[in-house]
Amino acid sequence: MAETAQKIAKRSEVHVYMNTGTSASPTWVRLGKGWKKFSENPNAQTESVQYICDDSATTDTTSYEPNYAFECDLMHTNEAIKKIYDIAKGRKTGSDCIVDILTVDAFEETDSSKECTAYRENLSVQVSSIDGEKKMSMSGNLNGQGDGVKGKFDLTTKTFTPDSKAA
Repeated sequence: MAETAQKIAKRSEVHVYMNTGTSASPTWVRLGKGWKKFSENPNAQTESVQYICDDSATTDTTSYEPNYAFECDLMHTNEAIKKIYDIAKGRKTGSDCIVDILTVDAFEETDSSKECTAYRENLSVQVSSIDGEKKMSMSGNLNGQGDGVKGKFDLTTKTFTPDSKAA
């Protein structure tokens, strides 16, 4: 029996989209040109306990505190970058600085299906720097706001459908 070749997903096969519309009528804009970094940090939170019958502690993952470190050129004509910039320059706080993000596993795309696994999350914008010597850029974090929703994203129609158990 022949061994199946292992394939590693490329960075370009993990698509990130931001909703620049509304919750009721989303407009999904792909983060691409202008975005230099979008690093997912799940930040697993753990708790350890030393049982009296064991020599070693037991550590359990109890929750997550996710954030996404980002860096982008200040391409003010890009809708997603402009949305982040407007939040930072407007010094928005609380629910006014929440963005709706989809992370799509586009490496699952096949010729017969354009639907891929996707994760939808509300993230709080935390811009830490707007700077540049010649070209302006922004950097910071997008911080998790509770639990995300797993589902499917159609790459052709740009439609997200939550899994039935998540709906």
